[in-house]
Amino acid sequence: MRICVLVLGLLLASCGNQADRVAGDLRTAAEGKNIVMVLLDAAAVAHFGYAGYERDTTPIIDALAAQSLIFDEAYAPAASTAHSVFGLLTSLHSFVQEEGGGRYAEENPFRVTETTQLMPELLAPRFAHRTGISGNAWFGPEFGLDRGFTFFAGAWDTTQVSDLSKQAGGRVLDLFVEDLEQWGEGPAFSYVHFLEPHTPYTPPDGFARKFHATAADSIDARGRPLLEWRLKVPPPRRQEMTRALYDANLAYVDSLVGELIAALKEHGEWDNTIFILIADHGEAFWQHGVWGHGRHTYDEFVKIPLLIRIPGVEGLAGRHVEPVVGLKDLLPTYLDLLSLEVPDHLQGKSLLPLIGGDRSGFDKRGVFMRGTHGNVPEFAMRYDHYKWIYNLDSNTYQLYDLAVDPLERHDLAGDDVDRELIDARKQIAVWLATGTGLLEPLDELDTETKARLRSIGYF
Repeated sequence: MRICVLVLGLLLASCGNQADRVAGDLRTAAEGKNIVMVLLDAAAVAHFGYAGYERDTTPIIDALAAQSLIFDEAYAPAASTAHSVFGLLTSLHSFVQEEGGGRYAEENPFRVTETTQLMPELLAPRFAHRTGISGNAWFGPEFGLDRGFTFFAGAWDTTQVSDLSKQAGGRVLDLFVEDLEQWGEGPAFSYVHFLEPHTPYTPPDGFARKFHATAADSIDARGRPLLEWRLKVPPPRRQEMTRALYDANLAYVDSLVGELIAALKEHGEWDNTIFILIADHGEAFWQHGVWGHGRHTYDEFVKIPLLIRIPGVEGLAGRHVEPVVGLKDLLPTYLDLLSLEVPDHLQGKSLLPLIGGDRSGFDKRGVFMRGTHGNVPEFAMRYDHYKWIYNLDSNTYQLYDLAVDPLERHDLAGDDVDRELIDARKQIAVWLATGTGLLEPLDELDTETKARLRSIGYF
């Protein structure tokens, strides 16, 4: 027994030493480099070519994946933009503190408080130039999420865009290129938030018929008309055409990612840039009877792409990372990578040890996510290859083994559940007790912001 324990200890020590060496190499490689984080809104990872999708939706991103770390089990903290972007920028849970215990069920907008520390503020010691470019008004000044950027622009503010005929994605790209030309000396941080493939599913003509010749003529795939089918399953033909237009919209934004990368290369910044591609949540196509996002925490709502390209470090290109991670892990990862202090209050975890091969802090870690729409609050936790889903209203649980049931069809909660899983489930109650106090509800949105959000299917 002592020999086994000794061998195990040596293995763990070896793993730790290797992880430390890799982390050191990563920090060295990050010195003086830019960070560009590109978010595709409502991008379901199951629709990406590198993840096994049958359609050629993402050839540019597939090529990027071959140069990047690929996180196979990455999750958004929420199934909608506002809550998810809050988690991304703060590494905190998005619970609103309200009187009367109503802080879990909120659908109403919220704003970060003045004491909330956002990603660009914490990265300021390394980046004098910090850019936020948004195609979705949920990531914007109305909600306090622009704080800490030295340059922030929304694609809806067309006065700042050279070609007003372009759709939202084209305007976001223009804003990025215009800002890129102003970077000057020293590394820059840029968070670029494309609206696509989010509704409206109206890609330009060169993409609209890519996967179905008549879909763009047969249905109106803008946000509000599709709401008719949000909670009921349409006929198969409408489902087919809706998915085809979504995939075309994804292919469109894939091409924009290619243009963005080309701009970095043209300016001599590509190999001086750490490049991260993510989504804020997924998109459901009636797998569980619902279209869109927000309402549930099944994988089609919350599982996302996560690619990280770090030039200058061998052995990372195309490498798959298996343990479950979340968007809340990115802020502590950036801080660790840049040798900045990681505040104790952050609820994510630096991914540097995991990249270095040390899985010890990740294999049995609970990663939390939440639904945000409807009157029935839903919360979930990935734990190893299992997922617990908790309904607050009925105080009931579902349990899925994603290793054998990736489509989440067979609820195991009524079976004889292993004691380890029952104990792990208790983490959900602990999580729900950790209100941050860093959000405050907004009583009313201004007319302009509400109109912007209505144009993409809200209200």
